[in-house]
Amino acid sequence: MSALKQTILALLAFQVLVPAHANVFKHAVSGLRVISAAAPPATQLAVLSASTAEVDFGLVETGHASTQSMTLTNTGGRALTLLSLPTLEGSGFRVTSTCTSTLVAGATCPVNITFEPTTAGPQTTSLVISSDASNASVAVSLTGDALLGVQPYSSAGVTAMRWTNGTQAQTCKGYRTATAPYAAQLEDGLYWVQPTGQNMTAVYCDMTTDGGGWTLVLKGVSKQLAGWNTAAALNPAALQSPAFAGLSGKLSDAFINATKTVAYRLQGSSYFPGIPTRYVPASCVYAHTTSAAGTCATTYPDLAMSTGAATQTAARGGISDYRSSGEYLTFITNADGNWFVGTNQSSKYEGGTGHTPSNGLQAGSSIRMWVR
Repeated sequence: MSALKQTILALLAFQVLVPAHANVFKHAVSGLRVISAAAPPATQLAVLSASTAEVDFGLVETGHASTQSMTLTNTGGRALTLLSLPTLEGSGFRVTSTCTSTLVAGATCPVNITFEPTTAGPQTTSLVISSDASNASVAVSLTGDALLGVQPYSSAGVTAMRWTNGTQAQTCKGYRTATAPYAAQLEDGLYWVQPTGQNMTAVYCDMTTDGGGWTLVLKGVSKQLAGWNTAAALNPAALQSPAFAGLSGKLSDAFINATKTVAYRLQGSSYFPGIPTRYVPASCVYAHTTSAAGTCATTYPDLAMSTGAATQTAARGGISDYRSSGEYLTFITNADGNWFVGTNQSSKYEGGTGHTPSNGLQAGSSIRMWVR
């Protein structure tokens, strides 16, 4: 028992036993001086603080990185020593900093945090920074949600994009409208696709026009007609670019029909600048070498396909839309290896064969067909 306690207890006992000496007790107690250890003033403490308690990266594709910054500050009155600044390697998060071990009073230093996920799904961890400050450490919550992105994959000499988990979408539309755990893709280019019942194939995807997600399935280049009359695939490598150059090419009728779910989009070359793009409903079952009928013999001026259809006329193979007057895109492929596009079939047209009609306005044409 401390001497101070012993003295107080003795005085209490003295007061109880000897009431007459109560005044002595009072004077004795009043003369006592209690000494305690006082805390140093706040201005003499070091305090470590962070500019935020949480860093949220939102959605980030696997294979991609997102970086945010925060600041450490010594808000106290003396210098502090940073005891640890974890790098968090292997957690999906990475920490880098130019902070030194000593942070003087009022000083700040930046901390950069990078989220670079390798697996899909929500991810979280805590960044704990320790010091010899009065509050010892600060903790910052790190969160992010990872979606599967795409990465290059090479096969048979062709390099195209596919999901980072080693799978591929069925169509370009599958990449463009992807939902979690996949990230929707917005860039035009080559992608690996595999429609139901078909082999994996590298195709060119238009991810920007008419809402994106269009697969290039047919391209006829002026006067390049060799092998055109076929329901099978023809020079599929020619479809790896939408440019009207090189050889003509198409995917097989079966591949085309397994890919389209929304519409066909038909384009003619720019020999006649006024030729518009035309659309055909996905209910058209494509048959490259047989006469078109029903929905395959009707084209529309817009994707809504509600008005403005050209007159239905079964006029050759594949997709045909023919009438003798009016301004519209005529898109015809026929069994003898030819195609035509034009603004008025009775007076001027373009033909893939490059032969000269009686009106003398013909020039070799090129065509493209996309499906979504």
